[in-house]
Amino acid sequence: YFSQLQHMRLEKNSFTKNMKWLFLGIITGWTNENMGLMVIFITMFFLYNLYRKRIKAVWMFYGLIGLLIGYVLMIAAPGNVARGIMTLDIIGYNEVEGFTEHVSKCIMILGLQTVMWLWIVPFFSKKMDSDIVEKYRERISFIMFLFFLGIFNTFIMIFSPTFPARSSYGSTVLFCIAVLSIMRLYEITGEKQENKIHIAVKYIGGVFMMLSLLATSFDELDIQTQWQADKEVLFQASGKGIVIELMGYREKNPLLDKLVFYHTAVANITNDVNAGSNQTMARYYGVQGVYMQGVRRPYLDTELEEMNIPGSRTPPVR
Repeated sequence: YFSQLQHMRLEKNSFTKNMKWLFLGIITGWTNENMGLMVIFITMFFLYNLYRKRIKAVWMFYGLIGLLIGYVLMIAAPGNVARGIMTLDIIGYNEVEGFTEHVSKCIMILGLQTVMWLWIVPFFSKKMDSDIVEKYRERISFIMFLFFLGIFNTFIMIFSPTFPARSSYGSTVLFCIAVLSIMRLYEITGEKQENKIHIAVKYIGGVFMMLSLLATSFDELDIQTQWQADKEVLFQASGKGIVIELMGYREKNPLLDKLVFYHTAVANITNDVNAGSNQTMARYYGVQGVYMQGVRRPYLDTELEEMNIPGSRTPPVR
């Protein structure tokens, strides 16, 4: 981050360069739902630092404008607005219950991110040499900024009507960059950076990641195999005016699901051939109707029922 930024500070501003960063900013803002707002804040942080040092990074200003344009285009897109309205109608958001539930989810997410706090908290509590602090003040400020931005990125979701667990991805990325920046600073200054707990956490985390990736690969392979079998049936039935029962996705071993940690997600169609998703799929493959008896994970059917989506447990109509 800092090496690249230092290099780009020395480059001259040009119309071509500014337009390039404007375009890249639009793409970044338009395609980043979980981190778009935080990237805007980070860019503003760098711009503020450059302004204090009287450095004219016009290209970064154009990038920020692009980020803002892209983010507005993403949020205000007709499909996204329709999705938001539909989501609010389905969940029937209650401010009091929603607030309580979201606070508990924030605490859970911060708890899962505890491993990174093992680096961040000692760094802030450690008394560093004043010369080092002065020399690397910008890096230290950036680490602190990322740390508080990560917390903010999690707690801002309290006020959102929906709080999917995947939204914690953004704050986790910010914490990761903060930890890596701390490790790099320790490396540059020659300060002692790790103890036995840090080393143990890294090895345990590495083993868990390998097991998780392996289980996820098997999960993806199973989903692909199952879907290929369903597609063969759909292609053979196309244009024959019959209703097809799809297999759905089998439940996994509970231990495997814990290892996978829900890295794979499947949105099944319902048991009702008249449901919107079922009809759309039937039209696409040219069959009279489709429905699905099996549900890959029990919580999917429970959520459908809680959302009052028709046909989540109703018998199929032949």
